[in-house]
Amino acid sequence: MQTDLVSTILPGLLSSPKYVPQWYTYDKLGSELFDRVTNENPDYHLYRVEMSLLKEHTDKIIDNFDETSVFAELGAGNSSKMHRLIEAILKKEGSLRFIPIDISKEYVEESAKNLIKLFPLLDVQPFVGHYLDGMVHVKSLQGSKLLVFLGSSFSSIPEAQMLPFLETIRDAIEGNRDRLLIGLDTNRNPERVKKIYSHPTFVDFMRNILTRLNKDFQADFMQDKFDPYVEYNKSNDQNIEDWIIEDPEYLNTGFRSKCQQTVTLERIGKTIDLEEGEVIHINSPGKTSIKWDWKQFEKLAKAAGLTTEQIWTDQDNLFTLGLMKADLQ
Repeated sequence: MQTDLVSTILPGLLSSPKYVPQWYTYDKLGSELFDRVTNENPDYHLYRVEMSLLKEHTDKIIDNFDETSVFAELGAGNSSKMHRLIEAILKKEGSLRFIPIDISKEYVEESAKNLIKLFPLLDVQPFVGHYLDGMVHVKSLQGSKLLVFLGSSFSSIPEAQMLPFLETIRDAIEGNRDRLLIGLDTNRNPERVKKIYSHPTFVDFMRNILTRLNKDFQADFMQDKFDPYVEYNKSNDQNIEDWIIEDPEYLNTGFRSKCQQTVTLERIGKTIDLEEGEVIHINSPGKTSIKWDWKQFEKLAKAAGLTTEQIWTDQDNLFTLGLMKADLQ
């Protein structure tokens, strides 16, 4: 099996607490299961509110676009949220180069084919890889850039990596006309949040981690020996290197072992011992979904050299879209 897969997944499974990186959920099956979350989970407000905001503010979002522009989406999935923007840009410019960036090769390539069917004038150039590699690729391209990162996916980046991640974005959109469009979950109602992530569609999506571990490592994780784990937390300021998240609120998700058990990863000759009640977290150190106040994020973005141009939110302040640019002063 792939050496890099062993080196990135195994350390978390052998650590304490145990964890699996959040991106590992998104193979082809995981991406399809997440589509079910967005379409069938009645409590999952992120997709509905974000789509509404995108439709309402399309003209302002694409204001800087011209015929030389590059449009790229991080964590693209099926790019369904991009349809309205793509349609508007094509109407304005007549042509468009769109770069969906995603870890799931099969899924993003299939989605690219579907986009071309919908928009024959669209030049789709899928990039298969992690976010950081995708941003390096985007930086290398000529033309003004709109980099889109939606669904509050930024919140699933480990806290210690958030500032360097935004600095990499800042480096990729360094021109006067370049922009970042980012979506953040600003719902800080604990009961409402837990209801979203405890819904059967989201539990099925999370369980794909165990399914994929069994497939990739020839392991014997048994689904019926694990319960879903969802916990909302509030904590004091987190001082991470030279920046602070003030009063962070976040979600821990994963799976709790229902018994003492030993799991074998036959393909690499390793075993994992789990105590009763022990949790395998989705992401390290278990904080998988920070619920933001925009001012919190804005301070972090400023430290990375980004400045807010405009923000849009719904009347209940459940979700916020922010259009940002590099601070060139």
